[in-house]
Amino acid sequence: MTVRQKKDGRLEGQVKDARGNGVSDVTVFITADSPSHLDIAAITDGEGRFSFVDLIPGEYTVAVNVGQLELVYAYAEIQPNRTSRVEIVIPD
Repeated sequence: MTVRQKKDGRLEGQVKDARGNGVSDVTVFITADSPSHLDIAAITDGEGRFSFVDLIPGEYTVAVNVGQLELVYAYAEIQPNRTSRVEIVIPD
């Protein structure tokens, strides 16, 4: 018998600059700590907002590329049937 994990979690967030303004057109990556998850990406909208849907519950690393070799990280715990939120501030 195969047991499938429900993909019912959601992650929403916003990327902001040091002054608190939303940053558009930034690629946000999430990686789950479980090897059964794939790495996925989204692009921020005009207000710096992003979202990921249909996530398997668990711990995720959220990363934003702010330079050639520099990343800013955040962490999120995805719960079943809930929306988790994260804010990432890009330093000057």
